[in-house]
Amino acid sequence: MRVKNITTPFFLLAFLSISVGLMSQVKPLTDSDKQKVAAFKFTNESQTRGMQQYNNNCKSCHGDPGKKNYSNLDPIPGDPASAEYQALTDGEMFFYITNGKGQLMPMFANAISESQRWDIVAYIRSFNPNYIQAEVQLASDVNLSGALRLKLDVFKEEKRVVALLTDSTDGVQKPIKSATIKLSVKRQFGNLNIGESQTNELGIAIFDFPVDIPGNEEGLLELIAFAGNESKEISVSQLAPLGLTVVPTKLLEQRSWFNINKKAPLWLIISYLSALAAVGGILLYVLLQLKKIKEMNKE
Repeated sequence: MRVKNITTPFFLLAFLSISVGLMSQVKPLTDSDKQKVAAFKFTNESQTRGMQQYNNNCKSCHGDPGKKNYSNLDPIPGDPASAEYQALTDGEMFFYITNGKGQLMPMFANAISESQRWDIVAYIRSFNPNYIQAEVQLASDVNLSGALRLKLDVFKEEKRVVALLTDSTDGVQKPIKSATIKLSVKRQFGNLNIGESQTNELGIAIFDFPVDIPGNEEGLLELIAFAGNESKEISVSQLAPLGLTVVPTKLLEQRSWFNINKKAPLWLIISYLSALAAVGGILLYVLLQLKKIKEMNKE
């Protein structure tokens, strides 16, 4: 009597169950997430930017806000202009855009920047005539006086950059909370964006630095950090040993078409010399034939 192997279907079913569970698992929403607010005021410009991001990333499922033309999915994505969505706090909207929700809504934390996610919230709020943006922790109005200080600390082994943003309103430097700091690396044809991070209650923003950015011969990179708004801003630059060590190669040291004769490609030199030799041989053959003809005429 042959006994069927029931372990394979069992493990396959368990694997599928775990996979579905992991796909649906998202970071839990906390009270701190609910109370989070944007570090800038929602304006017509931010709403316009948010509309572009919404159309690119959200419209395919949620449809046009206010028109209830969302996709027929399970669960239903819903209309962002509905009372149900508008009852969410700004922090909750930002949380779901950042981390996703359920099995269908993906996370956009790595797809679009933090400010772009807040722009989407600004666009969604534009469909609520009764919405009033919270003024708590708005760095653009409350915290930035103009006497800003931005300091960078670099940790080479951990590949981490820590930024400290402070402001002085009464002669004493105090940390700025909920301000967005942007970090980039200066390159030959512009700045390479590393990312954005918000300062915590101590005025600190932390950046995990990529490990594959080429530096100079010593592995040094020029970091550029920026914080502020349209009227009050600050930027600092600092050399940091966070890049890959790269020894530049001079173009004239390599064999190439545009180099000097001695550094031309070998195949090109051989072809050129062979062509000269062939032409020289033909000319020599012609001269020898002419000489023979001349000698024959003398005879």
